[in-house]
Amino acid sequence: MNKRNIALISLLIIIETISAQSPLYTAEELYELALENSSALTEKTARERAAGYRVREAFSRGGPTVDFETTMSYITNPDTLTVEAGTLGTLPPQMGALPMPMEDTVFEMSGNTFYNFRLIVNQPLFTWGKIFNALQATKEGAAAAVLDTIKTKDQLKTEIRINCLSLHHLKEIELAVSRQSEIASRLEKIASDSYKNGMILQTEFLDAQVKRKEADLTGNMIKQQIDQVTLNLTYLTGTELTPVMIETRELQGEIPDSWEEIFRKAQNNNRDLSMLRHSISAEEYKSKIQKGDYYFKPDLAFHMELSYSGSYFPLIQEEWHNEDKGNLTLTLAIQSPIADFGGMYASGKAVEEELKALKASYENSIEQIEQFIRQTISLIELNKMNIDYYSERIEIDLQMMNQKEKEWLSGYGDEKDFLIHQISYYSDIILLNQELISLGRNYYKLENLQGNVDN
Repeated sequence: MNKRNIALISLLIIIETISAQSPLYTAEELYELALENSSALTEKTARERAAGYRVREAFSRGGPTVDFETTMSYITNPDTLTVEAGTLGTLPPQMGALPMPMEDTVFEMSGNTFYNFRLIVNQPLFTWGKIFNALQATKEGAAAAVLDTIKTKDQLKTEIRINCLSLHHLKEIELAVSRQSEIASRLEKIASDSYKNGMILQTEFLDAQVKRKEADLTGNMIKQQIDQVTLNLTYLTGTELTPVMIETRELQGEIPDSWEEIFRKAQNNNRDLSMLRHSISAEEYKSKIQKGDYYFKPDLAFHMELSYSGSYFPLIQEEWHNEDKGNLTLTLAIQSPIADFGGMYASGKAVEEELKALKASYENSIEQIEQFIRQTISLIELNKMNIDYYSERIEIDLQMMNQKEKEWLSGYGDEKDFLIHQISYYSDIILLNQELISLGRNYYKLENLQGNVDN
């Protein structure tokens, strides 16, 4: 055994050892990793939670609000009242005719401290449905946010499935190209010897060289595609991966024959269409809000205020209740817009146009989905025809290979003819797997379009 063979065997042993030590991830496990590490999903989940809080905020607007206000002041020069001597007249002569008061008297109107407390309660009573419609609009927005999160999950699963399927067939192609390259090298060696001996023309020798170079170029291209697919899965899952760490799979699932059935499912379950329906509903509720918030449509609310203002801190200083400065105010408030230079009218028209735009976008999306389905079904039909064709060619190639091999081994044929049919056989295997990749991509895209990724 020469050193080259020993080195090759050692390298294979090392590769097998590394492969055995590396974890093997299924498509489902890769999807779980993507759910944990996807920044896009983190963003959508945060937006979904924010939309949920907006629903709670909108709900709270129908209930009372309670506010508390207080100010505590220290006054260095409080207000006073001075009563000068004699201001109130004099006592009768028999009592000495003394002035009242006998001397100037200063009364403090307040102390150096002043406290102000207010407890305010506001409760809307009638708003022309604005509060209710605002709540319904936020619920529709929250439902759309939930669907946006689900859509992102579906996209992650679809991308992982497509890449796993692509990697499966790229590995098959890599094996075929590797074998094809060996055969092409052997064919080039035979052609080189024959050309040196003058048994073939230079063009035949160059043709054999081209076949070997084509095999090498194809091998490099397939390696690059495998690296790209692996990199895609690395970024999707947030985990550094190598091809040996990924469990690949063939296409799983039945391909429907009727585009009408797919279109019906897409109309009911497509995430984008469902989100648009919620957006349209939300805009319709906003339109109702605008109609309620219009000229000469008064809002009715209840206002209650419990207040205290005085120099003594309530409940702490005993003198506070002697001031009798507490007050309870109950108010029925009515507010109605009368004029704003056309602002409300313009705002209402803007909402109407937004609603028209959303409905037009919905119809346009349905048309685009129908077009995509019909085109993709057509591509799938072409894939299936090509797969049948290459499968038949592979069967013929095998028969021709066996025949040429027998002729060569029996001395009636040429090894070159046997090698050429082998190259053709592996070329057809490559083309078959490329069609299988295309078929899988189209199938999984249709599944995603129908909102059928979990099946």
